[in-house]
Amino acid sequence: MNLKIQTGNLTIGIRGTQFDLLANRSKTEIKVTQGQVQVSKGGLKTLVSEGQVYLADENTSSGFRKKISKELKQAILKLESLTGKKLTSENGINSSEEEKKISSNNRDLLQIYTTKGLITVRMLPSVAEKHVTRIKELVTQKFYDNLIFHSVRKGFAVETGDPTGTGSGGSGEKLLAEISKTPFERGTVAMKRNRNDPNSGDSQFFITLRRAPHLDGKYTIWGKVIEGMGLLEQFQAGNPPSNPERIINIKIAD
Repeated sequence: MNLKIQTGNLTIGIRGTQFDLLANRSKTEIKVTQGQVQVSKGGLKTLVSEGQVYLADENTSSGFRKKISKELKQAILKLESLTGKKLTSENGINSSEEEKKISSNNRDLLQIYTTKGLITVRMLPSVAEKHVTRIKELVTQKFYDNLIFHSVRKGFAVETGDPTGTGSGGSGEKLLAEISKTPFERGTVAMKRNRNDPNSGDSQFFITLRRAPHLDGKYTIWGKVIEGMGLLEQFQAGNPPSNPERIINIKIAD
């Protein structure tokens, strides 16, 4: 790490990282929005990755949290009011830029809680309305809960959504393709299908880890990761991996 920050109870090593930090003598809270930081306390070092929240508190147990505290959220809002500017969003893109690309409807946000941390996906109903509707149905049915990421190809994509964990299962309901001109960029979420049948999408989906132009116009894109890409890049490779990450549950944001 190139730079260290010392708070009242924690040492934080940073390099090329974006994060929110709130600290006093006995408590330090950090939310990483891009990259990784290393926190050290009493000789114990912990890596906090993109999308993760870590709390070190002298009065309670320290460790990872599902979301930021009310105090940190209020501090961010206060800073915004003082500067008169909207702070950089959680995926490292200015809010004004992000709003040009995607809808601001929270009902189109998927919060995917995995064994690595939170991954947030902005669904794109204007691009693939029927697919988004079906994904919401499956989420409501808790279909994806406890499913593994059965295929992880480093530098390319991760796949999940198969209850058999083999890459050959599904929900049993096929979807007609909704092919668009939307390009496959890093963080694109699309429906998996049989190679020779564009209308064979079911419940399995994949997330690209880099630009994949050879997929453009061939698969239905229905979402974009806006938080947690760093977590996906930490997944163990394999088909399936020997120790696969899992979806704990998925929620549609309120």
